[in-house]
Amino acid sequence: MLLEVSKEQIKALKDYELRDLVVKLSEATLKKNNISNKVVLHGGNQDSKDGGVDVRVSASKVNIVNDYIDNANTVIQVKVPNMTSGEIKKEMLTDGKLRKSIEDLSTLNGKYIIVSSGSDVSDMEYQKRITTMKECINNENIDVDYFDSQRIASWANEYLGIIAWIHEK
Repeated sequence: MLLEVSKEQIKALKDYELRDLVVKLSEATLKKNNISNKVVLHGGNQDSKDGGVDVRVSASKVNIVNDYIDNANTVIQVKVPNMTSGEIKKEMLTDGKLRKSIEDLSTLNGKYIIVSSGSDVSDMEYQKRITTMKECINNENIDVDYFDSQRIASWANEYLGIIAWIHEK
């Protein structure tokens, strides 16, 4: 269907396209909730060292409930490969220690999201990934979430302009 994005289309995006998509979705979500998209920070080469941060939402306050971005201090790591529990640990921990970019979310009561276009997980696999992320963080002040290809497609399907952009890619 032309007015929808499928998980297969999400899986077909290249690294830099997926990151661009997450930026566009973050900005659109904030705009929809009357929050300036200037609080969405991103940039640099997709393959450069980023400390675990591809997209950051850094606002003084976000009064959003039940949306994909619902925390004023959100760090998003964007990955094309399927991020299994083992891969999540490698991404979040350096020499067994939590990355500073994630640890810093604690004082902000922030949120850490992994976006993985290469994954298509059942509820049980989603729960495993969330459990792994929480175990790595071991801090109740940081919320976590995991977006697979279907969840990314569902998010994209909320915005006609973004649907068109994905079809163009």
